[in-house]
Amino acid sequence: MQSRMPIVVALVVAVAAIILTNLYIEQIRRESEPATSTVMVASRDLTPGTILAKEDIAFAVRYTQALPRFNVPYNENTLYLGQELTIAVTKDDYILSTYFGGGAPGERKLSQKVDAKLNQRAMTIPVDNEQGLEGSILPGDRIDLLLSYQTAVPTEAVAARPPAGAAAAPPRRAEFVTASLLENVYVLTTGRYGSASETQGRYRSLTILVSPVEAKLLIWAMNLGKLSVLLRNPKDLQATDRAVASGNTDDLKGLGQVRLNIPEVVAKNRASGGQ
Repeated sequence: MQSRMPIVVALVVAVAAIILTNLYIEQIRRESEPATSTVMVASRDLTPGTILAKEDIAFAVRYTQALPRFNVPYNENTLYLGQELTIAVTKDDYILSTYFGGGAPGERKLSQKVDAKLNQRAMTIPVDNEQGLEGSILPGDRIDLLLSYQTAVPTEAVAARPPAGAAAAPPRRAEFVTASLLENVYVLTTGRYGSASETQGRYRSLTILVSPVEAKLLIWAMNLGKLSVLLRNPKDLQATDRAVASGNTDDLKGLGQVRLNIPEVVAKNRASGGQ
C-alpha cells in the first residue's frame, strides 16, 4: 500500500496541474477576445414613418470597437419606442439614435422616455450657440454642466461702518466662481421635441433627464448665474474634478510674470532685420 502512495500522489498532482492549466488557458482566451455590447437592431425591414414598437426591435451582440457612433444600447430601447423613424432600416441592421425626427406621434411620447423606476424627470434648459457647442449636441449624448456666478459685494449703504478711530477696510472686489454642478447628464432631445429641423444643429434648448432634486438644483443655479455645457464621451464614467475656480482680476496678474516692453520688442525686431 505504501508503495502505491507516491503513484497516487503523482496522479493527483498531474490531474490538478491539467485542471489549472486548462483554467489558465481559458482565462487567457477570454481576455484576448474583443469586448462585446448588446445593441438595438431592427427585427424586420422598417420604412420611414414607422412608429417604433416593441415588435420592430431585437437585440444583437456586436463587437464594441466596431459599433457605429450613435448606436443604441438595448437596455435603452424604451427611450425610442413610440418615436417616428425618418430613415429606412433593413432587418438586423443598427437602429441609430439619429434615425428619429419630426412627427406628431413622437411629440406625444416624450413622457414615455422618462423612466419612472429611476424617478427621473425631463427638464428643458435654454442654450445659445456657445453653450450648445454650435449645434453639435445630439439626442442620446451625455453632458456635464458647470455653473459660473459672481459673489455678492456689499455696497456702501449696507457695509458695516468701522469703529471710530479704526482704519477703513479696503474695498472688496467682486469674485467670479466656476464650479461643477451636474455630470453625466443624459440628453433626451434638442430643441422642440420631434422637430427634425431642430435636431440638425438648429436649437436653443436641451431637454435632459434629471432627478427631482437635480431639477431644483438646476432652477436655483439658472437664477444664480450662467450654465456652461461640456460634451463627454458616453463611455467616460469618471467623476468630474470637483475643484472650484474663483477669483478676480487681481488673480490674473500671476499669468504674466514678465512684463512685455513694446518699444524694446520693436527695437530688437528692427535690429534683426524684421519689418
